[in-house]
Amino acid sequence: MTRPKGSVTVFLALVFTSVSALLCALTESARTAGARFYVRNMADSAIDSLFSQYRNDLWEFYRLLGRTCTDDSECAEAMEAFMAPYAEDCGWYAVGRPEAEITEKTFLTDGGGVWFEQEVVDYMKFGWISLDMSPENIETLWKDVAEARTMSDVLKDYGLQSRAAVRMEKAIMRIRENLDLQAELKRTARNQVREGNNDSFQATAARLSGTANLLPGLINDYSRKAEAFSSELRRIEERHADDFSTLSEENRKTVEEQLSTFRAYTDHDGERRLEIEALDDRNDEELRIISDVREFADETQEYIDEYEEDEEEGDGLDEDALWAEVAEAWDRVPVPDFSCEFGIRDEETEGLLEKVMDLAGSGLLPLVLPAGTEVSAGIIPVTALPSSTSVTEREDGGPGLLTAAAVGEYAGKVLPEFTDKSGRPVAYELEYAVAGQDTDKENLESTVLRIMGIREALNFIHILRTPALFEKASNLAQRIGGAYPVLYAVVLLLVISAWSLAETVLDLRLLLSGKKAAFVKREEDWMCSIENLLAFAADHGAAEGLLREPEAGFTWEGYLKLLLFTKSAEERDYRIMDMIELNLMRRDPEFRMKDCLYGMHAEVTASSGHVFTSLGITGPYKGSVPSAFRIRTETVRAY
Repeated sequence: MTRPKGSVTVFLALVFTSVSALLCALTESARTAGARFYVRNMADSAIDSLFSQYRNDLWEFYRLLGRTCTDDSECAEAMEAFMAPYAEDCGWYAVGRPEAEITEKTFLTDGGGVWFEQEVVDYMKFGWISLDMSPENIETLWKDVAEARTMSDVLKDYGLQSRAAVRMEKAIMRIRENLDLQAELKRTARNQVREGNNDSFQATAARLSGTANLLPGLINDYSRKAEAFSSELRRIEERHADDFSTLSEENRKTVEEQLSTFRAYTDHDGERRLEIEALDDRNDEELRIISDVREFADETQEYIDEYEEDEEEGDGLDEDALWAEVAEAWDRVPVPDFSCEFGIRDEETEGLLEKVMDLAGSGLLPLVLPAGTEVSAGIIPVTALPSSTSVTEREDGGPGLLTAAAVGEYAGKVLPEFTDKSGRPVAYELEYAVAGQDTDKENLESTVLRIMGIREALNFIHILRTPALFEKASNLAQRIGGAYPVLYAVVLLLVISAWSLAETVLDLRLLLSGKKAAFVKREEDWMCSIENLLAFAADHGAAEGLLREPEAGFTWEGYLKLLLFTKSAEERDYRIMDMIELNLMRRDPEFRMKDCLYGMHAEVTASSGHVFTSLGITGPYKGSVPSAFRIRTETVRAY
């Protein structure tokens, strides 16, 4: 059989076509995989380029990275512009018409401030630990500050109660003075009636009646004070019932030992109150008898006058006997009395301590500021700043201690405070981060009061634990209220409270003058003696020469950072962002922290077509991209 001519050529053509198709399919598969990688690389490069457009002012002044993004389309167009050169020079990858879609954005204000914290920690982690801040002593410091704040609240309430107890004693003293005056007037009136001087007797008796009329009001005043004292003490005990469990064992025992005297004083006053309030029951009888005797004296005087006028002859009247009857009736006037213990021995010294305690009010700031200081009049538009407009919910349990400490250190680096004398329109930025008030003055006052509370509690404990200081406080308490032991113990708390407050004023003067004040004091760090305390109460300027900077301690900024350390993460983070936004808005009125990108998720699609599997192989691919399929990829970026 004869084979047809050309069979080999056909066979080879079929083989060559099959092999070429296989090679083209393999090459196209490799090209398609490369095109997908190329699109992914193009998307990553575009989002990197987008994030390289961070705000220079945010980085220059605050070392934070953030790109302004107010519109998804603007960011998408920017990415597409960055991808365009890749599409133009794609070669065999045949990529065209890249499009970007922003699917998710994260801003610095999102997550309750967690992303802001992350940037802060990224910046601070290489250089902020300058005070041997290991996690262990950071936790110890945090506990110390938290305990001081708890003790400050407790001691403040009980300190006010000690003043209330003193006011009760003074109310009883006024009652005692009233009764003593009544007894004296009664004796004077008796002498006058024995002398037959009815006019003088009537005047004195009228004065006694008026004095007796004042007694119910004095008793009611004492009763109101006693009831208020007892009720408030119960509320204080309920309010602080859980606070004692948060204190260390040593501090809890020390504080509870001193405060237990209040319950003993209240129990003692309950018995005394019954005796004093019973005086009111005898007051009506006293006034009735006074009125009756005065009428009897007038009748006697009238009888004597008429007798002298009508009966000129005879043996005459025995006037002494008549007035003796009036005197005998007068002796039956029941002037009330009581026998319970009471009173303040030295009201003048106690009054000086009251003056010291009054410093805790609104007049403290001028007393602790350096002479000639002019307080900044800066105003913060709080309602327009992130803490009011951009707060978001935090999903984690809050930052760890190291993160919180790092944020506090960062705030100290970038936010000026009182001693920096920055001269900015808002000068006390770190104080604002602590207090969050609308004006510089309010923020300064608030932080002064907060630091005063911490220092006062620590100074109070220092007095209790230092035998020499405690002995001097005890001697002064004995001098003021040593009439009986229960009152002495309450007055002792008043003395220690006033003394610790005076020392705190000196601490604040040191801090606000740019010097250090000890956190936990040693005996040699104590500045205010008991004699200086009384001199300071009489003249606040007398303490100026007592200032002495300790070897170790914290500055004003250090104490502010301690306070910031105890704030919630949301308050701390957003208030810092408030100050950042406020300052950068002076350079760019359109700047907003809520518009600063921290991270972004985007989808990128690009068209592509089959090159090596298209009909006809005429050489290297040229021309427009065939619209065979689109490549989709995702890209994520965060600072």
